[in-house]
Order: sequence, then C-alpha cells, then structure tokens
Amino acid sequence: MERKPSFFYGLWVIGLVYFLGAVWIVYTGFEKFGVYRWIASLACLAIAYGLCILKANWSRVVVLISSWYGVIGETFAIIYLTIYFKEYSSNGNILNTTLYILLPLSFNAWVIWYLMKSDVKQLFGVVESKSQIDETAPCPYCSKPLRTALAKQCPHCLMDWHEKNNPKKIGT
Repeated sequence: MERKPSFFYGLWVIGLVYFLGAVWIVYTGFEKFGVYRWIASLACLAIAYGLCILKANWSRVVVLISSWYGVIGETFAIIYLTIYFKEYSSNGNILNTTLYILLPLSFNAWVIWYLMKSDVKQLFGVVESKSQIDETAPCPYCSKPLRTALAKQCPHCLMDWHEKNNPKKIGT
C-alpha cells in the first residue's frame, strides 16, 4: 500500500473546512436567500470533494482565489478597526473583533502558502518545468553552448541548420 506524503493531509484540513462551511450554510437556515444558500452549500461541497480526490486543479484555483479575496477583505477590516479603534475599545469587544479578523486572516494566509507549494501543485498535476528558453544545448558543429535548446544557429561558429539537409555558414 502506497503511503501519501505528510503534506497531503493539509488538503484534507482545507477540504474539511469547506465541508463544514457547507454544513454551516445549511444549518443556519434558508429564510433569506434560500436558493443562493443551496448553491453556496453545493459549491463548498464540490470544492471539498475536488480537494480530497486530488484530480481537480480547478478546486485548488478556486480555493486560492477565495483565500486571496479573504486576505484582502480582512486587511481592509484591520484598517477599519485601526481607524475606529476608540469606538470598539470603549464597547469592550475589541478582543472579539480582533480574533474574528486575525483567525481567518491567518488561516487564509496559510492556505495560500500551502497550495502554492510545489509538492502540492504536483499532486494536482501542475508541472513546474523550466521553459525551453532557460535550457541550453551544445552546437552540433563546434560544441559550444547555444542560447536556447531550440536554437538552429550558433553565435560562435556561425552555422545555420534550419534546413536539416542543407546546413550553411551564416554570411557566406
């Protein structure tokens, strides 16, 4: 039996959070926005399923986008809280409000960091390879390095082999 790497379990944590989000949406009732709550609940379930089967890169992308959206929104909430700090501190709910902002902010930051790791990307089939521009190959005539692996002209010996059967020297 093949054992999954330890970083695999972070996806289960994120999937569980989305599953619990779907349950919470259903549990809170459907008095207002009933159809939209069902859609949001089904979307959360689909994302949780996509993360757990490791075949759906779309779910990884959706979670990344929603996490960035959360980080941006919570950053604005921190700015708002700092502007109106006196009002919140006088009511005695500054700790609750701060935790309400910082916990989701830290979770979303962790999700972004985690899903951008190369090991996790590979689980979803995202291949991070060097572009062929960065790779080089030796010239078949002088063995000096070419500018790219796809180059058909050598800047050192000035050979041109675009036509496979008719290589020629540039400038002659």
